[in-house]
Amino acid sequence: MKVKDEVGLGWSSGLALRNVANWWPRSLLLTLLIACAVVSYLATALYSEDARRAISPATPIGMPDTCFVKLTTWAYIQARYLDIPQPDEEPRVEHRYRTLITDEPGSELDLLRGDRRVASVRVCRLTTLQLPWGTADVWFVPPGTLEGFGARYVAGRAPAGAAEIALPARLATASGLSPGDVVGYHAIDPERSEASSGDLRVSGVFALNHPLLGRTASGWLPERYGLEYVTDLGARYPRVLANYPPNAYLIRLRLGADAGQLGRWMVERDYYDDDRYWRVDPRYPVATIWGDSAIGDSLAQAVGAGTMGLTGIMLLSLAFVGVGVLTVFLLAFLDRRREIAVLKTVGFRGTDIARVFGLEVAVVGTAGLLLGLTAAYALVTAWLGQRLSPAMVGGCVLAVLLTLAAATLLPIAMASAATVTELLGGRRVIAVFRQRVVAGAADPPVGRGGYTRRGRPRDRDRGRESPWRGR
Repeated sequence: MKVKDEVGLGWSSGLALRNVANWWPRSLLLTLLIACAVVSYLATALYSEDARRAISPATPIGMPDTCFVKLTTWAYIQARYLDIPQPDEEPRVEHRYRTLITDEPGSELDLLRGDRRVASVRVCRLTTLQLPWGTADVWFVPPGTLEGFGARYVAGRAPAGAAEIALPARLATASGLSPGDVVGYHAIDPERSEASSGDLRVSGVFALNHPLLGRTASGWLPERYGLEYVTDLGARYPRVLANYPPNAYLIRLRLGADAGQLGRWMVERDYYDDDRYWRVDPRYPVATIWGDSAIGDSLAQAVGAGTMGLTGIMLLSLAFVGVGVLTVFLLAFLDRRREIAVLKTVGFRGTDIARVFGLEVAVVGTAGLLLGLTAAYALVTAWLGQRLSPAMVGGCVLAVLLTLAAATLLPIAMASAATVTELLGGRRVIAVFRQRVVAGAADPPVGRGGYTRRGRPRDRDRGRESPWRGR
């Protein structure tokens, strides 16, 4: 048996190489198709990796211990489920008016300040004003906030009231303003779309190297907001710049805390609150979150969504290869039915026929991979000046091999399962294969109930004509 296997392997290799040479147009077509798929796969993978590296920050943006959270509102109605109802039950819901800026016990601000990841929280306001030099974002923060981030006043002092503003040194130099100058402003209330105008006095000029706070002007904001601000409409209307509501948190994180983890906790849905009631709305009405970790998470999600299209291109190229290989090998099988019948007549088994086809696929696939990798290396390295990582090349080779194996499974199975009679008799081998291999591997034996192997009733009386005859 060992000698026979060795001879069979030699015959299979020789037949495979002969078939590749005899059918060289098809072999060349498949080789070029596989090579094009390899180049497309590697180019798309490289572009996807470059896009991910370019969009996702490789270095921190300068906010390792700072997290800025922009809120959609400063107060909201909170809905809590008092129990989890069954599908046919009406849930018991409690509605509460919640404020995000007052620090009474149990409030959202008190809950955030008590988090173990948070060192301090400052309620602030980010407002867009029309100033003499153009439209600018202005930070309104409580006293001491900028100093806590390393601000140094080179002239004047920090704002001490709602009618004062401090300018960063770069902006003060560009606008030609100094402490004591008066700047006119025009603002629009974001909640009521009401405009207000007035004057702001420049109280000082500061220097601060911070990506968030060091580029915009800074105004004054109260240190605390009491409950009367929430309950007394007179404290909020009519709208002027002095009583615009806060709309942001400026959070200082503890050492080693993750801003991305904190951000996911703030927008978490479907959880039990501290009173063990079920809440389906986000924990905080967050619009945006800024910070080193938070921005990295957001960009990773955006890049992942954007690269789904690139993944589709890679899968499409592999699909073209699979369809091409399946079509070519099906045609090859149908054209070589008599040859396969002769091989089976002289002693080749189904596994031997499968080995011949498998070796042909291996030869063509290896040639296509080598040609494609060479072309991709020349394109990426010599032309674009970049390098292909081993992980990209390995993933490409594995994907192509899996595609070839899946595409040639049907032709190889058909060539192995077809009998000599079916191959030489001109019968529709594809239909026969579907009936014999796909529908069922073995026919049931004749049983006592009078059924043949194909499930037809056998004739107990030979003198009676069978109703199945001629069908």
